[in-house]
Amino acid sequence: MAYNNWFEQSPVQNPGFFQKTNWALHTFGRQQFAKSFASGGVASTIFAPTRKEMILSPWRSRVPIGSDQYVRNLRKLQALHKNDGGIKKALASVEKGSARGIGGSLLGLGLGAAFVAMPAFTTPGDISEKMRAVTAGIGSFGGFAVGSKVGMGIGAAVGSFIPVVGTAIGAGVGWLAGGLLGGAAGESLTDALTRIPDRMVANERKRRRSDWGMHTAAFQTQRAHTMRQQSLQMMNRGMMSARSLMGREAVFVHR
Repeated sequence: MAYNNWFEQSPVQNPGFFQKTNWALHTFGRQQFAKSFASGGVASTIFAPTRKEMILSPWRSRVPIGSDQYVRNLRKLQALHKNDGGIKKALASVEKGSARGIGGSLLGLGLGAAFVAMPAFTTPGDISEKMRAVTAGIGSFGGFAVGSKVGMGIGAAVGSFIPVVGTAIGAGVGWLAGGLLGGAAGESLTDALTRIPDRMVANERKRRRSDWGMHTAAFQTQRAHTMRQQSLQMMNRGMMSARSLMGREAVFVHR
């Protein structure tokens, strides 16, 4: 269900001026935008009767246009507003099969392609970098979806201090701002997670690496040079084994 009890009755027993105003706007909105209300769309947020419902409305499950639940919601609206021509027209349209919810699906596919598919073509580098970019795009898309809902609800609640106009502007600005922030956060988080294995491998390589292999200053001293010359002379004369002499310099360095 896309609605709670506020769909059918006022949630306030003894409403004040603000509650009465909001409920009147809610009643007006569900008549003028019956299709959006029946599907749990944007109008159900902009014209929600309370700020709590404005924040919660974007998180309610959407009802596919043309579905049985969509028709039942329209009939509920018709029962509440028996003489409303817009609701009758919406019902007649969906019962003839002319109403189909393809717009939202196409929009979702377009956004998905923009966030996910494009990085595969625009990111330079090898296949691993492209796959990392695609993964980050998935995170960005998920972050945008969550952030836009949060921003839309909060924006509508803040804008509701100026009824309708402020609510609509607040919902729109909040949807965009929340989506952009959520998308950036989702991309950063996903990218950081995909780089964890690389950092683990680099740390393990660093741990296993011999420290002296990166510092050769000890081999450039006069004492080391003299030792190398003596070792070479002794090896040439056959006085000691080469393995023993070659190991002496390492012992000297690690003292």
